[in-house]
Amino acid sequence: MIVTLGIDPSLTATAVCRMVDGEVDTFEEFKPKVKGEERLDWLFTKVSGMTGDPFGGERPPITLIAIEGYAYSRPNQAHQMGELGGVLRLLLHWVGHSWIEVAPSALKKFATGQGNADKDQVMLQVYKRWGFEAPTNNVADAFVLAKIAYHLASNDRYNYTTRQGEVLEKLRPIYEGIGELLDRPEQLVREAMDVITHEEVLRIAKNEVEGE
Repeated sequence: MIVTLGIDPSLTATAVCRMVDGEVDTFEEFKPKVKGEERLDWLFTKVSGMTGDPFGGERPPITLIAIEGYAYSRPNQAHQMGELGGVLRLLLHWVGHSWIEVAPSALKKFATGQGNADKDQVMLQVYKRWGFEAPTNNVADAFVLAKIAYHLASNDRYNYTTRQGEVLEKLRPIYEGIGELLDRPEQLVREAMDVITHEEVLRIAKNEVEGE
């Protein structure tokens, strides 16, 4: 069984899609009603409900997680998105699941064949190509990310278009190198979890973004 997650980070509506063997199992869209550190804390907690608790709680079996990378062409709210991105990446690091970052242009190209498509075009193609009627364009993005993760984790080299294959071939060396990058004793991870608090994780993420 291959379980994949796609995470589409957003300050207003972060979406997560979970697939089992390439088919949607469940999805969530988390819309915070608070700002600042409270928002980071809230999103950290909600997303960890699908990735697993990094502080010693239960961790569901996940083969690979794909998270959308930063949109460097959109400078608006760059610092806030950097904070959220740092928090979510720390979460993925601490839970110990394998994960990759997918550039926004690669996500769009995989879904539509064009790297400059807008989110509504992605949502439309998700329905046309895979028959999944996403309730929002954020969920559609998370769906595509989970699909990319599935194709990589299953080593599928046939069941995709030429453009999709171009995206996968660029990501495949990164995925194949994950095992070496994340090869660390589980005992060390748990020892680290024993001495770091939830609040400290948020503080570290904020300091890394601000360069402190």
